[in-house]
Amino acid sequence: MNDFGKYAYLIDEVCKTKNNKIGKTADNVRKILPVLIGWAKRGFTDKTYSDLSYEALGYKIYSGIGLPLGCVYSILEKLGKAENENIPNPNLLVNSKSQGIPSDGLSWVLNGYEGKSYEKKEEIKSQKNHRATTYKNWDWVLHMLGLKECVITDEETSDISKAFSGGFGGEGEEHKALKNFIASNPSVLKHKIISKGETEHILLSGDRLDVFFKAENVAVEVKPKFSPEDDVTRGIFQCVKYKAVLEAESIIFGDYKDAEIFLVIGGKLSPKNRKIANDLGIKVYENINP
Repeated sequence: MNDFGKYAYLIDEVCKTKNNKIGKTADNVRKILPVLIGWAKRGFTDKTYSDLSYEALGYKIYSGIGLPLGCVYSILEKLGKAENENIPNPNLLVNSKSQGIPSDGLSWVLNGYEGKSYEKKEEIKSQKNHRATTYKNWDWVLHMLGLKECVITDEETSDISKAFSGGFGGEGEEHKALKNFIASNPSVLKHKIISKGETEHILLSGDRLDVFFKAENVAVEVKPKFSPEDDVTRGIFQCVKYKAVLEAESIIFGDYKDAEIFLVIGGKLSPKNRKIANDLGIKVYENINP
């Protein structure tokens, strides 16, 4: 196929604001669609709105998921009409956590859904999801919209993470305290971070990040105040490695998001390590302590 992205403009067109501005919704739709399609191809029909917010956008809580989901429906409808293709609606793959079925907000794209009984809603969900999970042209849909497949979802990484979760050994109290401090106080990084950090985030390579801010794709390697010089050197090279792995994961997840990696140390860089960090382009925050 040589028409990659032929209808990519539909995303911006549908997601425009009343002032004809293309804002955050279009970016969110570009992240959400590959995840929804990945779920459809894998037969996942019991995911929740929270799951979608986290896997696609990196937020454990995100109250605005309904708007991009409505845009997803409109985009697929327009693409289907343009190409005479009956594209299923993947929105019913996503459920209310408390009810186990899509919320009444689905009436926005499925007229009359809100007024139906619970049993009827379950029946509608089953019928629509059967079409979505058996549809054979999802790769074509992504291709036409200029999107890449989300190859792995968070659910499929859980076993990988568990395999490494018990094998890293102990750590000093200073190191642990500094990690927790950075995770809870990202402002010390002087970088635009609004999410709370996760400590001990496990990469698909089996490595672990001291601190990870998923929504921003920012990782932090931490070395406490009295770390030996060689250990700080190792930390600099770990940052180089983690950046490469995170950006490789972004490709696999269909996100294509650049990663930012910082080294935080409780002490001061030696002249040797300062030169290494500068040569490798690693930003280091010095004299940071809880």
